[in-house]
Amino acid sequence: MTHMRDTYVHTNCLAALANMAPSYKGLHPHAARCLISLYDVLARKYLRLSQAASEREEGEVREGTAPLGGEEEEEGEEEGGELQVYTDFLRIALEVINLALSMTLSHNEHFIYALLERQHVFAPLRNHERFADLLDNIDRVLEHFGQAPSPPPPPPPLTTTAYHHRL
Repeated sequence: MTHMRDTYVHTNCLAALANMAPSYKGLHPHAARCLISLYDVLARKYLRLSQAASEREEGEVREGTAPLGGEEEEEGEEEGGELQVYTDFLRIALEVINLALSMTLSHNEHFIYALLERQHVFAPLRNHERFADLLDNIDRVLEHFGQAPSPPPPPPPLTTTAYHHRL
């Protein structure tokens, strides 16, 4: 994704994944990890672009909102457009994960394991307003499957009559 700049190809590839997501059954462990890695790559790029945009805005505020000139203005617009593209890519990737979880959860244990082992990649965007709705379902699945099974209750203490009946 970083080498090709054709957003239509990337959008169509992500759309194909989204169209297939409701029918994912028996995903191979490598394929499951790759879906989570796709989200991770997109999230890191989004966070990097978002941070650069906020730093650029802070710099403009400190300088008294001086208008950018020539190349600097074009670079700022290009970064803003790239940020929007990665926002869309990230939402589509999250929708793919959500579709796979909501439609075929019982058929994809390797996908659940991949989510559990890489659950830390979802933390940076958990409270982000654009992605909170999509991450909510993922968090519920992680919470459900991430809980350790509760130990069985201890057996009641034996009384003397119960002890004699066992003999």
